[in-house]
Amino acid sequence: MKKEVKPYWLGFDTSVYTTSIATILENGEIDYRRNVLPVKPGERGLRQSEALFKHIRRLPEMFNELSEQYDFRNLKGIGVSVHPRPIQGSYMPVFEGGKAIAHVLGDTLDIPVIEVSHQENHIEAIVLGSKIDHDKLKNKFLAIHFSGGTSEILLARLTENGYFIQRIAGSLDLKAGQLIDRIGIRLGLQFPAGAELEKIALKATQKDIIIPSRSHYKDFHFSGQENYINNLLNKGVPAEEVAYGLFKMIGRTLNKSIRKILEDEDFNVVVFSGGVMSNSIIRDEIRRKLKPTGLELIFAPAEYSSDNAIGNAALARRVLSNAKKNSISFRTE
Repeated sequence: MKKEVKPYWLGFDTSVYTTSIATILENGEIDYRRNVLPVKPGERGLRQSEALFKHIRRLPEMFNELSEQYDFRNLKGIGVSVHPRPIQGSYMPVFEGGKAIAHVLGDTLDIPVIEVSHQENHIEAIVLGSKIDHDKLKNKFLAIHFSGGTSEILLARLTENGYFIQRIAGSLDLKAGQLIDRIGIRLGLQFPAGAELEKIALKATQKDIIIPSRSHYKDFHFSGQENYINNLLNKGVPAEEVAYGLFKMIGRTLNKSIRKILEDEDFNVVVFSGGVMSNSIIRDEIRRKLKPTGLELIFAPAEYSSDNAIGNAALARRVLSNAKKNSISFRTE
């Protein structure tokens, strides 16, 4: 039976490893469903073409589940990730899956489709999950995006159509999520390995393994740490102690970079997004290291941090509400 709902907005996100659909009501109530794309045991990920194929196969099933619960006559707009970053030339084939179904639905129902970036989706999801006041983001703030394919630090600012974003620092080689997954696979875990590796790390008792962090001014490196960690494991250092040291190292690396950026930029808020930022050990290390700075550190429940379409649904609601207030007309292209 279809839900008796008031007007709602819909979001689609098709990242490299997750297919996601979300709805948001006027009162902020959220309903979302996400499906992590399967990766064969022992493999480190998916090719873009393979991931897109899996999205195309999964989207109709998820959409049918949605249509059984929601009356599309109450749907007011759709938000969809169409590229990784809100910059010229940013492109990944996987986002074409969500973009296609969003526009087909928008054209069929004659409702607007708002195209945004995957990074904006992540930031808006954290803002929603943390319940921070949007007004605090009208001035410049720092946005951390650490996931399986991205380790970037961004200067950002709220706009009526999403967020203005400028990359200011990031990894110069391996991404934090890639490092976590590679160590997890080395330990026999299934890809993606972040959640299971955290469970192993939380069993650590000594917690005295220090894995060096490597910084290059505001930027940083993660590739050398892979060799360092593998050497520790080869020497028989317990996996839980190594995993704990790995997550602490990521937290220390972020602390160094944020403090360096703070020397040159004026900001008071830091928003942490991406699946890596759902890790409790990393969060605790960041809070402890950055507490003396007085910065407002914005985290959200784990379900808002990992890849999902929550931010896209929320962006559709916000952008279209602003357009209505300002008498701006949106239409599906």
